[in-house]
Amino acid sequence: MLNQQRHLQHLHLRAGFGQSPAFINSQMQMHRESVIRKLFSDSRAFHPINEIKDPTKFFGDSKKVGKLKLAALFAKSFGDLKKLNHTWLQQMATHKGQLREKMTLFWHDHFACQVKLGIANQWQNNLFRQYALGSFRDLLHAVAKDPAMLIFLNNQQNRKKAPNENFARELLELFTLGEGKYKERDIKEAARAFTGWSVNREGQFHFEEKKHDFGSKTFMGKTGNFEGEDIINIILENRDTATHICRKLYAFFVNEKVEEQRVKQLAKAFYNGNYQIIVPLKMIFMSDWFYDNENIGTRIKSPIELLAQYGQLLHLQQGQEKSFQIQKQLGQVLFQAPNVAGWNWGRSWIDSSTLPLRMQLPSMMFDAYDLRSSGIAREQRIAPALQRQAIKYRSKANWQQFANQFSAEQSSKLPRALAKTLLQSEQDKVDIALIEKYRTGNSLVDQVKSMSIGIMSLPEFQLC
Repeated sequence: MLNQQRHLQHLHLRAGFGQSPAFINSQMQMHRESVIRKLFSDSRAFHPINEIKDPTKFFGDSKKVGKLKLAALFAKSFGDLKKLNHTWLQQMATHKGQLREKMTLFWHDHFACQVKLGIANQWQNNLFRQYALGSFRDLLHAVAKDPAMLIFLNNQQNRKKAPNENFARELLELFTLGEGKYKERDIKEAARAFTGWSVNREGQFHFEEKKHDFGSKTFMGKTGNFEGEDIINIILENRDTATHICRKLYAFFVNEKVEEQRVKQLAKAFYNGNYQIIVPLKMIFMSDWFYDNENIGTRIKSPIELLAQYGQLLHLQQGQEKSFQIQKQLGQVLFQAPNVAGWNWGRSWIDSSTLPLRMQLPSMMFDAYDLRSSGIAREQRIAPALQRQAIKYRSKANWQQFANQFSAEQSSKLPRALAKTLLQSEQDKVDIALIEKYRTGNSLVDQVKSMSIGIMSLPEFQLC
């Protein structure tokens, strides 16, 4: 049963952002196939985020803005990114469709983009969410006409007499085939096919016929009067596209140390399944090797995954400015990818400044006691600069609800029960005596809270 609990927690941490102890307990007697079926069923519905009002409408009027310049049209949405950021993080932590939100995060990184237009980011985020578990073919075609992507990769400047290669280059190198699977000429010819793909004054895709190159193009060994859609279809005919996507899925969901033979099997099924995204995902989650010890508790949680898990476990209430500042300090801010290649995952999340902050963050967010005198503060020697930030980071959590899930546990077994819930480490390697030292208070809530904060402050909690 211990392995069953660990395996279930592994699945829900990787395919989502963790689940409550009560949810995990409800699946303890279920077969793997039933658990996976529910995972996908819970994420079947598409629930868009509608936090930002469309600035192309006049106060809800259906009349279009019309002749205003694009920059002026979107100016009012510049300050909405923090609000959008906060709303999405909350949705990750609370929404039933955990797998859809996790895949939205995956595509958010895969198709890394950064524009300051709040509504354009919301449109793109909902595009990723809509196609998250559908057809990669449809997703790719949609991304190629996405306003935020066209603006970010300068396809507004891609014209017949002066082709801009930015979008074509990233389409081949990052989004589909992968580095080394194409020639420089293919980039140039693809760029010609996407000339005239632009964004109009209302922020929608617009084909500017006068700027498009209708001439013959030779791309990936094929010649014709190719349009952008033709280029994408030719790319999808190449099996290297399926391999590239499945290698990233494996690294994201399984292990950064990629097993190429497994990727090959996933890619074959993905390609033969007409690029249906659920095909390789189901293969991963149903496989025995996904639950091997070498793949459990070995992946460093990204800052967003960490914060979403806090929200999932503790029903966190936190203001958008506070959430934004924590993301910034930890090194991952939604809608602010560092470059077109996205974030570097794995060990790059941890350095000399972010690791101490991660370990001290639970005390700073949840500890009701003075940080200078708390047991965790003494244990970890919280720096004065971080002590000063404690009030700013402090957040409201529902410890009563979390603690109630352990009401049946004997007091002596409570540290072990919390460790099994919060850590993916092999239990014989967990220092239960150390967790016991964190116990303070007489009530169940106080004891669960103090020990949980201690566990969340351990290096092992950074792993999933």
